[in-house]
Amino acid sequence: MLAKSKWFRRRRFGGWGIYPITWQGWVYLLIVILPFVILQYIPGLIEEIKLWITIAWAGLLILDIVRIMLGISDDEREEKIEFLAERNAAWTMVLLIGLIILYQAMQSGFDPEFKVDWSLVVILFGGLIAKMISILVLKRKKL
Repeated sequence: MLAKSKWFRRRRFGGWGIYPITWQGWVYLLIVILPFVILQYIPGLIEEIKLWITIAWAGLLILDIVRIMLGISDDEREEKIEFLAERNAAWTMVLLIGLIILYQAMQSGFDPEFKVDWSLVVILFGGLIAKMISILVLKRKKL
């Protein structure tokens, strides 16, 4: 779309995504966020239309951010640090989701009906499937 990868770097702290490092990156960020703000203040616009415009704009923004992130190149040491940090974050999330499911299962043991947030179970199994597919693909590529 509009942005260039050299205007950004990967976020190191405070989450995932990109961080502007040039004035062009800051201008791009302003240009993509401004429509969200303006849209909320348009009088007489039907809420459902606002919602669909917001979803479409957010989708385009996410696609562009992913494109930018794929274009950012780091040196080998930075890539290794990021890989290890991502691995640690993923394992922490898996552990916490597992503990929440266990807590919910134990709490429902006192109720006649078994209650667990199945979306958390789906997330865990989705991660398991992603890991299995990744291992198969990477082994075929002999990495």
